[in-house]
Amino acid sequence: MVRVKAPRSLLLGAIAAAIAGPLATGVTGGSAVRAADLRSATGGPAATLILQTVPAVKAIAVSLDGTTYRTGADGWVAIPTTAGPHRLRILHQDSSSAGTSIRFARWRDGIALASREITVGPGTHVEQAGFVISRPVAFRFTDSGGRTVPLSQVEQVTLTNGLGQRFTFPPGRPPATFAVNRMVRGRSGLRPLPIRYSVRTVLMDGSDVVFGGSQNFYVSRDKQPWTVRVLLFPLQVRVRDALFKFPIGDAVRLTLPNGVHRLIPLGNGHDVLVPGLARGNYELVPEGPGFGLSAPAALSGPQTATLLMLSWIDVLVIAVFAVLFLIGLPLAGGRVGRKPGHGRRLTWQAGPTRRPQPVPAQVGTLGEETAGTRPGMPDPGRVAVGGTGGLNVTDVMPALWDVEPRTRGKRRRGR
Repeated sequence: MVRVKAPRSLLLGAIAAAIAGPLATGVTGGSAVRAADLRSATGGPAATLILQTVPAVKAIAVSLDGTTYRTGADGWVAIPTTAGPHRLRILHQDSSSAGTSIRFARWRDGIALASREITVGPGTHVEQAGFVISRPVAFRFTDSGGRTVPLSQVEQVTLTNGLGQRFTFPPGRPPATFAVNRMVRGRSGLRPLPIRYSVRTVLMDGSDVVFGGSQNFYVSRDKQPWTVRVLLFPLQVRVRDALFKFPIGDAVRLTLPNGVHRLIPLGNGHDVLVPGLARGNYELVPEGPGFGLSAPAALSGPQTATLLMLSWIDVLVIAVFAVLFLIGLPLAGGRVGRKPGHGRRLTWQAGPTRRPQPVPAQVGTLGEETAGTRPGMPDPGRVAVGGTGGLNVTDVMPALWDVEPRTRGKRRRGR
């Protein structure tokens, strides 16, 4: 069995002959233009121009030498003509559905002009026209638990796509459409590639609540909304007394990352749960009977914050203690002084200060007064260990330690 491979031009010619009748509809005259009539009118060889839209788009108006044709549901149109130069033009770009826009992008050879000159040879000539389709997109936001976040709480959204474009808009007023595809040229002709969109930032209360680039989307035909997950966390706030730690307070003044203040009333237990806060840095100040102590809070997950309030009871206790301290100190006769023999160490000493009395000169064993001894320093010859008539070694040691450095200094100077 011998297989014969037909040339591609013959196959295209056969396809064109099969679809030329039903697809080629000339606006002028309202009937199909026959190739035989063209050949008899111009005297040139008959030819067929097949126009293919990429991706397949129906009802695209195409003009060849002033005669208008439209593509079918499969995005093709076969136009009978003659060999030679012709002017081909994309006239009208109809929308396939409400809100969808179609824009001509380029021809197969790279020309981006909607109107151009082409040369058609005898037989079948195929031309491709690439289009960019754009569709509207709706947005939906949810927290980590899947609960819907109102659009009114979202301030701004920033998207980027694979083409390097950047879109910044409020979620309630997004761009009318987003491009579905872009056109590239392959070995077999034009080919549409889907465009990927990435969520870069979502601002709520002045703080970014997404990880940039972690959520990607593609524009779909069914117009499903893009669900963006945002980072919202609850904050449990408790207010306690600064000294006695009992519950206290009426409300909490919460400063958001954008500087806006919110006053949140406390519950019966002097605490409150604040849900749906954007990750970021906050400042908390309790309000109530006393002085609230400010406390910062860096929210990056579910968190509990305990605030302290200096209540009027605390103020009264501190005042009473201060008064008693200032009045009771003179009455007790105490003062702050230096403890003898301990350098500059500060000590508390109650009562009058006792100054050390000088010790009379010691008498030697022969009844004579020891010459050259300092007041308070015993005679070494009369030192006795134990007993009531003498001194202990511990009494002599401080004096010895006091004399020894001076004696050594004299000896060194004498040498």
